[in-house]
Amino acid sequence: MNDTPFKLLIIDDDEIIHEMIKSSLNTDITIYNAYEAKHAFEILNDQSIDFVFCDYSLPGMNGHQILSIIRENFPDVLVVMVSSHTDSDTIIGAMRNGAIDFLCKPFSTDSVNISLERAMRMKVLFNDLNRLNKQTARLKDDLAEIEGVSFIGESSSAKQVKSLIIKVSKSRDTSVLITGESGTGKELVAKGIHQFSERAPFYFGAVNTPAIQDTLFESEFFGHTKGSFTGAVADKAGWLEVANKGTMFLDEIGDLPEMLQVKLLRALEERKYSKVGSSKEIPFDVRIIAATNKTKEELASGKTLRTDLYHRIAAFIINIPPLRERREDIPILVNHFINHFSGKMRIKIERIEKDALKELSNYSFPGNVRELRNLIERAMILTDGKILGKAHFPDICSQSTTQPIDGSNQIVTGIDCCDIYDLEELEKQTIIKVLQICENNKSKAAQMLNIKWNALDRRLTKFNIEI
Repeated sequence: MNDTPFKLLIIDDDEIIHEMIKSSLNTDITIYNAYEAKHAFEILNDQSIDFVFCDYSLPGMNGHQILSIIRENFPDVLVVMVSSHTDSDTIIGAMRNGAIDFLCKPFSTDSVNISLERAMRMKVLFNDLNRLNKQTARLKDDLAEIEGVSFIGESSSAKQVKSLIIKVSKSRDTSVLITGESGTGKELVAKGIHQFSERAPFYFGAVNTPAIQDTLFESEFFGHTKGSFTGAVADKAGWLEVANKGTMFLDEIGDLPEMLQVKLLRALEERKYSKVGSSKEIPFDVRIIAATNKTKEELASGKTLRTDLYHRIAAFIINIPPLRERREDIPILVNHFINHFSGKMRIKIERIEKDALKELSNYSFPGNVRELRNLIERAMILTDGKILGKAHFPDICSQSTTQPIDGSNQIVTGIDCCDIYDLEELEKQTIIKVLQICENNKSKAAQMLNIKWNALDRRLTKFNIEI
C-alpha cells in the first residue's frame, strides 16, 4: 500500500509488551521504541511517524494525556490505545480523544495485526484525502487567478472583462492585446485566458519587454548556441522554446524599441525562429498575449508601436477599466483584501469603519487595484486592533481631495492643457514638470508618472530632455 515502509512508535514502560507487539507483526514496518513520554516526543519530533501504539497507564504522563498532545501537535499520526483496562468509560474516552482503535491486554497476534492493518488502510485514505485537499486548494487558487483578483466585484465593466476572458480563451491561437492603466490587473487577465484555454497544461511565460536589453533580445527570445558570442558557454533555450504549446505574455509591448519590434514581428509572422549562432529554423506554437498602458488610439497611430505589429497582436482587444470607473467594486475589493491578508498575516480584522471606506471609495486610485491592495496591506500592519479606520489610511485621508477623479492621469499642476494641442508636447511638458518636482530624481519621477524607469529614459532621449 505504500512504496516505503510505514513507521510505528510503541510507547510502553514494559519491555515485554514491546517484544510481544514486534513479534506479532507480519507486516514490513519500521519500529521505534519509547518507554516514557519524553522519549516518545523526541522520536515524534525527529521521525515521520505514521502510527503509535500507546499504553494507557504510563508513569508521569498517562496515555490519555499523551494522546491529546499527539492529536494537537502531530495531527497526521494515527494512535491505537493499548490498555488492560477494558471498561467502557476508558475505551469511549480514548476514542473520543482521537484514538482510532483500542487494543486490549492481553492481546493476540491476530488482534495486533488486525489493528495495524486497519490503521494502515486509514493512513492511505488520509494521505489520498490530503492530496485531494491540496489539489482542491490549488484549483481554488487557479480559479481566483482565472477570475482575476482585479475583477472581484459586480460592476458591469468587471463582468464584461470576465466574459471576454472566457470567450477568447476558447480560441486556441487568437492573439490578444490587453490595454489598461498600470495596476489594473493585465497579467491576471492573461493568466485567466491561458488557464481557460486548451493550452493550460503547458507553460505560461510573462516577459517584461521594456526591461530587455537591446543586445540580449534575440538571445532571450530565441535562445543561443554555445560559443555564439562572448559569455555563451552553453546552449540556451529562448522564451519561445520554453513556452512552446503554451502562452507568452508580453507586458508593456508599447515600450519595446522599434528595432526589436521588427525582430519580434518577423518571428510572429513566420511562426519560426533561429537561435543566435545557428541558421536552423525552429517552428514554434505559442499563443501571444500582449499588454500595454497605452490607449488603443495611441497604439494604432504607429507612434509607439509599429502598425503592422499592432495588427498582428491585436486580433482581440480587452480593455481593463481603471478602478475609479467602477467605484461600486471598491467595498467588495476591500473586503477581499482584508480576508486575504487576514489569513496571510494571521490578523483578524472584523470590519472597516464607514468613514474609512468612504474615503477609499472617493479616492481616485492612480495605481488602481494594485494601489488598493497595498493600502489594505499597509493598514493591517499599522492597526493594533480588529477594526480599520481613517487613521490607518493616512496617505489617502490627507491627499484624497487633491487627487483627480475625472479619469485623467494628470498628477501635476502648472500645465495648462488647454494651451497644448499636441499630445507629444503635453507629454514632454508633463515629464519636465515632474522632474522639477522630483529634483531630477528619475526613479521618483518614473514612480510619479506611473511608468517604469527605463521607459522614462527612452522618453528623455526621445524628447531630448537633459537632466
